[in-house]
Amino acid sequence: MPDGKTNQLTSPVPLPKFRLRKVQTSAAVLDGQTLVIGAGSARHLKQTHNADGTTTNTFVEKELFYFITPRLIDAAGNRLHSE
Repeated sequence: MPDGKTNQLTSPVPLPKFRLRKVQTSAAVLDGQTLVIGAGSARHLKQTHNADGTTTNTFVEKELFYFITPRLIDAAGNRLHSE
């Protein structure tokens, strides 16, 4: 090209984008106690489009934690134990 620009082909990212993560564990948790499960780190590709038309790829480390607090209730939905 005489002006120094190049044609870039882009395609749209299909949405929605789902990720499946599984964690299996076993724990004894009492009513109202909070259990924290760490799913470990995951690497995600982060693409940055620069003003000059180039793309920079970097990997970002992210941590995923699950916080689970069970509450025991009766058939009517009332808590079995008070705060």
